[in-house]
Amino acid sequence: MVKKNNYIILKKKLINIFKRVLVSIFYLLGLILISITLLEIALYYSLQCPICWSIVDNKFIAQKIVRSERNVIQFMEECSGYDKDLSYRLKPGSCNFSNIEFDTTININQDGFRVSSDSTVKDNNCTIAFLGDSLTMGWGVEDYETYSSIISNKMRCNGYNMGVSSYGTVREVLRLNESNMPIPDYIVLQYADNDLKENRSFYNNSNSLDIMSEDKYNSIRSQYLIKKEYFFYKYTYVLFKGIFTHFKKRDNKLSKGNADKIKEVDYFYNAILKLKPKFKEVKLIIFELNSTNRNDNSFISALRKKYYKKLQEKFPNIILLSIEKDLNINNYFVFDDHMNVSGHKIIANKLEKFLLGRSNK
Repeated sequence: MVKKNNYIILKKKLINIFKRVLVSIFYLLGLILISITLLEIALYYSLQCPICWSIVDNKFIAQKIVRSERNVIQFMEECSGYDKDLSYRLKPGSCNFSNIEFDTTININQDGFRVSSDSTVKDNNCTIAFLGDSLTMGWGVEDYETYSSIISNKMRCNGYNMGVSSYGTVREVLRLNESNMPIPDYIVLQYADNDLKENRSFYNNSNSLDIMSEDKYNSIRSQYLIKKEYFFYKYTYVLFKGIFTHFKKRDNKLSKGNADKIKEVDYFYNAILKLKPKFKEVKLIIFELNSTNRNDNSFISALRKKYYKKLQEKFPNIILLSIEKDLNINNYFVFDDHMNVSGHKIIANKLEKFLLGRSNK
């Protein structure tokens, strides 16, 4: 009888402990849920106020969230279309391209180039070809506000803005080779660190460009439209996923050291050699320009150290230009990681001096 009573008492104690633990777990889960809900609400409303984020030095959180739902020009049906040689290209005509911080009109000529120079001011018999990605294309600024347009109009030259979002060096060079434009007097080539993937793939595939099928392009476009849609807790999910990915990538970069950067210039050099011989005497300026907080001199330094002499043999009028000290966080949008109007003006002023001068710094 005593044993039975002891068993009942012990059972009651265990049940009470279990209940307390269970209640604590529910309280904890409730607290977590409330905290996440409040965080989601705070993030949602903070994105309606870019100026509120402008006082923060590192806008990593906001930029990660905005990237999850921003319009991407190469997947907008009204702005871009599939291309069997380049995966996609800009469509001739005009289209509206807007996001939280900008609302622009993109005008594309029949060759698929963004309008770059004002035909009413040209009186010099000179031509400039601008190669690059979305930063050269002018993501977030009007036609006349891109650095290519500013330079072309100041120098009174014919400007060809051949920049396309997410193009790497390979597609930029191939696009110039295939164009019907006259041989330019100047080629300005903007390199970005995300060119690495395309240039490496080209190198590893025996100089063959990996072109996606039309079905795959349409599938990616459909997925992009779905992922853009907002659902509650989306911002919190993107935030924690972004933090995890950020630290994972950082650890990978630390473990690789400088070896990857050296290999990066090998891929670039292989791609740039695909420029047709007719461009040999053209004045060629190469510089690196990246998104917010990612500008440094490591690529240009590695390229100069390993390949400058070889590049000079191929292109005698080449200039390797460093711009890492010219831009700061204020020259980029708050949420979007692309240059604003002030950034384009700075790059235009820098490039103009080198287009007209002989310096190689």
